[in-house]
Order: sequence, then C-alpha cells, then structure tokens
Amino acid sequence: MGIRSVDIPGIYFDSPVHRSNAVRIDTRTVAGFVGVSEKGPVQSPQVIRDFREYQKIFGGFSSPGALAHAVYGYFSAGGTECVVVRVASQNESGGVAPAQLPVPDQRGKISFFLEALSPGVWGNYIAARLWYGIDRAAGVSRVISEGGVFHTDQEMNLAPGMWVRLRCGSESCFREVKKADRGRCSVRYPLPESFRLPGVSVGVEIVRLNLSISNGTKTEDYLDVSLDAEDPRCLEQLVNRNSGLVRALNIRKHSFPCEITTTSFSGGRDGVAGLQPGDFTGWYRGLDDHAGIGSFEAFPQVKLLCAPDATLLVQPGVAGDEAGTPRGLNHFFTVQKALVDQAERFPDRFAVLDAPPLDPGMELARYVRKFDSAFAAMYYPRVRMLDPEDQGGVALFSVPVSGHVSGVYARMDREKGVFHAPANQFLPGVIALDSPLEKGDVEFLYSLGLNTLCAVPGRGIKIWGARTLSSDTEWRYINVRRTFSRILTALKEGTHWAVFEPNTTSLRKRLTRHVVAFLIDLWRKGYLAGAVAEEAFFVRCDEELNPPENRDAGIVTVQVGVCIARPAEFIVVTLCAEREHVKVTLDEN
Repeated sequence: MGIRSVDIPGIYFDSPVHRSNAVRIDTRTVAGFVGVSEKGPVQSPQVIRDFREYQKIFGGFSSPGALAHAVYGYFSAGGTECVVVRVASQNESGGVAPAQLPVPDQRGKISFFLEALSPGVWGNYIAARLWYGIDRAAGVSRVISEGGVFHTDQEMNLAPGMWVRLRCGSESCFREVKKADRGRCSVRYPLPESFRLPGVSVGVEIVRLNLSISNGTKTEDYLDVSLDAEDPRCLEQLVNRNSGLVRALNIRKHSFPCEITTTSFSGGRDGVAGLQPGDFTGWYRGLDDHAGIGSFEAFPQVKLLCAPDATLLVQPGVAGDEAGTPRGLNHFFTVQKALVDQAERFPDRFAVLDAPPLDPGMELARYVRKFDSAFAAMYYPRVRMLDPEDQGGVALFSVPVSGHVSGVYARMDREKGVFHAPANQFLPGVIALDSPLEKGDVEFLYSLGLNTLCAVPGRGIKIWGARTLSSDTEWRYINVRRTFSRILTALKEGTHWAVFEPNTTSLRKRLTRHVVAFLIDLWRKGYLAGAVAEEAFFVRCDEELNPPENRDAGIVTVQVGVCIARPAEFIVVTLCAEREHVKVTLDEN
C-alpha cells in the first residue's frame, strides 16, 4: 500500500494494490548425471557449469565408465549446467578406496599418512618425496648427566615443538624440544649414552621438512615446514588447505618422519568391480542424507535424468561376475526404473535412457516393453565419438548417447522452446553408430517407441525419433509431455499468490486473467496449436466449478485445457503423373 502526501489533518483510506507475479514458463534445462568417474567425491553431488569444471573435480576420460564422455557430449551439444553424482562400490573388500602413502618415523612407526584427495586408481599415479632442511646449527657445550637436557654454545632461538638433530661422530638422533631458555634445552627423550661421555663433540641443528608431491602433470612443493600445529608453516595445515592432490592425515604426536625418496602412492581403487544397482539408485532421506539417483531430489533445478554408466552392469568383465548375464540386465533395468520412477514423481523431470547393448531383435523388444511411461524416452544404439584428448583426431570411443541427447534437449529448450521436439538434430563429435541399422530395424524399433539414431553420410549422426515410452497416444511425443509438465509447473508456481486470498469472484477473475495471459503468450510463441487462441486453450473458473460448499471449504478451482503442438513425424509425398507435367503434393501427418 502506498502512502500519499496529505495537507489537511483527517482520516484517509488507501485501497490495497494487489500485486501478483506473472505466470512464466521455465526454459532452463539442467541434467542430472550419475556414473563412474576417474576421481572426485563419492555420492556427493556437484553442480557443474562446463567441462573444465568437471575435469577439475571428477577427472578426465581414464575411468572405465562413460560419465566423462556423457558430460562432455552434454556440454558439446548445448548443455550449460548439470549436477553430477559419482557412484562406486563401497564394499570393504574391493570397493572404492583412496591411494595412500604411509610416511615412517625414526622409531619404525607411521608418522603420518598422505592420502589422495578422492578415491580411485588415479591416486596411484601420485608420488611424493620428503627431505630435511637445516635451519640453524650450533655446538653442544654440555650435556646434563640425565641426558634429557643440554646446553648450546650459542643462542639458537629454540622453541617447544621444534625438532633438532644431534650428531656425535657418525651417530645422530632426533629429539623434540620440550623447553628452551637462553641456550638451555630440554628434549622429550634422553640422548644416547654415547652422547653423554666426557670429551665427546656433539653438534645440534634445527631440522625442518620439505615435501614435494607430483602426479606427472602437476607438482606441489611445501618447503620449510614442520609437524608442529602451532607453527605458521605447519605441514598438515598447509597441505590440507592448499593441495589439489592429497591431504595429510593422522599426524602422530611426538613423531618425526624419515626422509623418503620419490615414492608412489598405492591402494587406490575405482570401485567399479562389484557395482550393484543400489550404488546407482541410492536414496533420499533429507537434504543432508542422500545418495545416487536419490540425490537429485535435493536439486529442484534438475529436469533431465541420465545414468550412462548403468551399461557397466551388463558389460561382461567390467562390474563383476553378473555383468553380461540375464541378472546383469535385470540390474540395468533396476537403475533405469529408478530414473523413470523419479521422473514420474517429479512431473517436470524426464528420464533420458540408453538402450541396453543388445541386437535389434526380440530380446531388445522385450526389454523396451518393460516400460510404459510418458516421462521417459530411450535411444538406440550406442555411438562412436572422437577422443577429445587424441591430438591425431582419429581415436574413437564407443559410448552411450544419453549425454549428447540431453545436451540437445537443453539447447532446444533454450533456443526454440520446450515445445520443439528434440529430434532431427546432429550430435557434435559423434561420427558413427556402434551398430549400423537397416531400414527394417529402424521401423521395428520405432514401433516399440524406441528412438533411433540416423547416420547421414558426410554430415554425421542425427537423433531420428521423438517418442516417449508411453502406450498412451496422448503422451506419445516427448515435446508434448515435457511442454505440459512445464506448463503445469509454471501454473503451480505462478499462482502461489492466490493462497489465503479472499475466495471471491474478484479472485477468480484475477486468476483467470493471469492464466489466460500466460496461455496467449505461449500460443503466440508456438507452444500451443490452433489457428486462433480459442482453438489452443480454454480456461474456466466459474460458479459451476466453484459451488458455495467449495468456497466455504477454501477451495478455488481453475480448469485449463491446452492443445500442445505435435511434431510432424511423417511427410507423405504424393506424385501425380499427368500428360504434360508431374504434380507433387505434400501432406503432413
């Protein structure tokens, strides 16, 4: 309510100004990917905005899975943002594990561990070297008979927590300083007997640590550090705050490490062997307790769901003994069913599925028929894409296509609108089909609702299908289902302002105006079919829909009907040969 200026004392009334947000359709499309990566946090979803960011967190193309290729294809095809969840087997034996390097101390125990930042074989390629540096040196003028206290012949500015090395002839020992005052130093353990003999010459020096870590492409040096937590150059704090490769763990108190030559880490495992459907499906028990596909429930911006590495469950010799068997195919189905189930529970989501690696026959048909959902589409076959890291530009990868297809969805939604079918579009970087298809194969598969890919000689690979997996002809097309879902979400979010408003005729008229304005805008942009607006939609919010008993119960009902534009799947060409010319007419069905 605005406050107007007044000049005369009195009582003034201002009418409330009703403000309500316009209903708008969301054109942003974010994909959610779950799969196996080279490195990165396990079961911890990360928002990724370009492939470089993916590489920084999850690594490159060295993983046994296809997640990196899928995300690369997604961004190449036009995606701008995605959420990635790394999955791995977490069995105690053979499950995912980080590579480590134990650093021994002077007593033969472990001083501390260096551990790769995330689990995976990638950490086995890290190596570390540790060597000493001398800060200050002096001579020992006197050793007290108990052996735990000595005097230096000059001030060394010793402090508790420092480590010193004492030398006597060919012998040496390391001790931690407990107290130090004006050349008098108390150490934690007595010096050896030979250091206390009359007339022997003993030297002392402050020892610092130098650590170098490398994985072949990146090197990190931490020089002049110590294990003392109070030291500004504390190794644990510097490494754990700054390293992009490792972290320091389990620093043992009163322990001083030995020097180590360049030594490789070991024990890193990707956790691919033994992968189970549950590793992919995960759960959602709240914002702070989720895993796998369930993690996407914590990200309302996710619109597309993909699990390209579910194919590992059916590839022989990759994810365990059951891969490549009928049970492996059942595991594959379990993962894809989880994608579809979530898409159906969140109506603005859609599952983009990869067909199992089967020949285009009855076994594949039986698999496809397990699904009957308007919230999912399946694509066949796998494709071959150029290796982005091959400088020669000839190496190929065989990968599932869901990542590339999802990128096309995102680009089409952004540039043309959700009402455009994500089909008849080339896939960048894809140069061949893994399994060439005959015309009969395409017809058979498309009759099942399975979208095939088409090789265009000299140009590349196209998406050649726009169907969902639904048997209901009303929801046959991807763009129809997704457009309706976006409209539904827009209406739900754009009419929140009406909650708790007085349930009057005025409210119903305002609701009608808002919804009509929204639908007219969609019709003008091409989302809705119809030569005139009346053919494209209708909106009812009258007394019949809102009888007194509903109004008394606080219920207001708006009925909306829309006619969503459907894609032209088949162009029928009719040739009519006449005596003087050939007449050609095209009918779109």
